[in-house]
Amino acid sequence: MNGRRSESTISIIDGPITSSTVYTSAEGSLDFATCSPTAVMGGRPSVSVVADRIAVLVHTSPTGTEVQHCVGVVNGEGQVQWGRHMQFAKGTTPSVSTNDMWMALAVYDNGEGKLSSRYGIVNPETKDITWGKSQNCGSGIQPSVALRTDGKIVEVHEEKHLFKKSLYYRLGQVDMGRCGVHWEHPVKMTSKAANAKIAMSDEGYVVEVHEHEGDSALCYTVGELKDTHIEWGKTHYYDVGSSPNVCIKNWSTASRSFIKTLRQIYSIAWNHQPEADDH
Repeated sequence: MNGRRSESTISIIDGPITSSTVYTSAEGSLDFATCSPTAVMGGRPSVSVVADRIAVLVHTSPTGTEVQHCVGVVNGEGQVQWGRHMQFAKGTTPSVSTNDMWMALAVYDNGEGKLSSRYGIVNPETKDITWGKSQNCGSGIQPSVALRTDGKIVEVHEEKHLFKKSLYYRLGQVDMGRCGVHWEHPVKMTSKAANAKIAMSDEGYVVEVHEHEGDSALCYTVGELKDTHIEWGKTHYYDVGSSPNVCIKNWSTASRSFIKTLRQIYSIAWNHQPEADDH
């Protein structure tokens, strides 16, 4: 790997691609740690994995005004053979999520203080994505999205009212008939969060991580997806840092009782932490 890391490095490791890191270098280029001989200019990368063998990356263009996607094939050594980087929307700060039904969903800031989404189908043979039309999701910035196998969606974002920002979540459902998404109304979570990321398992467990506004603490919240809402537990501190990210692997039936126990005590495997304020 030839790119130089810096304090502004954004690292994303998702699913089985344990030896491949996508990051923003000091020069603002996207480098692929294991197999890309050339750098691709851009920033704000987000990556998701389909069926443990296809990687989907979205990122902003060099100008920061367009969103591009790239599809790669993961080989047996954990390396990625990337396809072309192609623009699919106007906007910035994209987030992408996929499922094993070859669905892809991208949510991004359309540049007007509003969020937009695009639903698509991943083609592993052509290393491309067939996107539906762009949809308006409402107000918000800094989105993060999680897509379940049955097409259920959880999205988190920030909204600013006057001089105060708050974190919201929104549920959605893929509508394959119109190649789009039916979005529900957003629900407020907390007013002391920034740079939130979300992950969801097919069993309906949701983990949200964020920076605690006003200090360098990182927090997480565990929830369970119900028919019309998420039943959230309490928010806990778990570390100090910035720009957190989260990924969930789906659990087997045998492990569900263990996961329910974790949810009941509102703790994740690393340890039990004190509660954060204002959840």
